[in-house]
Amino acid sequence: MNMEMFIDKLKNSGYEPVQSGTTGVYTFRHRAGNHIIGVMQCTDENVIAGYKLESLRGNLSVVYGTANVLFVIFTDDPYRINQFIEADSGHWIYNYTEGRLVIYENQPGTFFGAEKLFEPERVRTRQNYVFTVNNFIILVNVVVFAVMALKGNTQNTIYLYRCGGITPESLFEDHQVYRLFTSMFMHSGISHLVNNMIVLYFIGGTLEKYIGRVRYLIIYLLSGLLGGLISQIYYMAMAENVICVGASGAIFGAVGAMLTVVVVNHGRVENFTFPRLIIYVVLSIYLGFTSQGVSLSAHLGGLATGFFTALLLYRKRGSYS
Repeated sequence: MNMEMFIDKLKNSGYEPVQSGTTGVYTFRHRAGNHIIGVMQCTDENVIAGYKLESLRGNLSVVYGTANVLFVIFTDDPYRINQFIEADSGHWIYNYTEGRLVIYENQPGTFFGAEKLFEPERVRTRQNYVFTVNNFIILVNVVVFAVMALKGNTQNTIYLYRCGGITPESLFEDHQVYRLFTSMFMHSGISHLVNNMIVLYFIGGTLEKYIGRVRYLIIYLLSGLLGGLISQIYYMAMAENVICVGASGAIFGAVGAMLTVVVVNHGRVENFTFPRLIIYVVLSIYLGFTSQGVSLSAHLGGLATGFFTALLLYRKRGSYS
């Protein structure tokens, strides 16, 4: 829902437009209840800071004879906007990127039934939270590992190869291209699986909300495939016939894509910031150099694939006029 759609909902719910006296702020007074809702859109913290909500609320209260004034702010970065107006005691923030109403603890939880205007959006968000592409990918990885663990030793390299692991020889000499795909959903031991799925759950879930299901699936699969291919090219050049399995290339693709999304969204997406992601990448690269059994080439290949694919596919939503 964008700002224009919300304004239409207000008009259909008994609200009439009134003058706010401030450019960019659209105010509506309920015909029966004599309470006011002010609506505005903000993508720049300097704009919202200039509104001086408390002062505007006071002016509206004097002119229209009511102390019941709520502001609904449409933005793509609720966290940043709230930092500038958190002292105000009467506002809600609507994240149009996620389609989610954000009500902070010091704000009113209800306002003469206005919260009901957002309920379809909130219900849909809760439903989609479980049935996501990211959760499905995690489920597939867990099921594949469980089946393999029941039938053999998931840390035995011969067994891993028989189940679909990949080596340079199998790819470039035997042309078993399917192993690029099958190896993405296999893991060597429970710790390998758990570590990857924890990272995927937090980063992948947030990334999917911002770029959409189809784009997320494209980035995940493409990063896994190209990350695997790059690692096999590296091992072939090093004359090492290593058996490779794991979702690390695809997961690092999600990290790379998240870097793109964070940059486009002014350095922060929810709890993810550019410095935090960079620290995670640097630590992972360091572990790749110092640890055995970690395919650094797959990590870097997936990271680059995700980053550049997101540059092509991701467009910041919510630039409504």
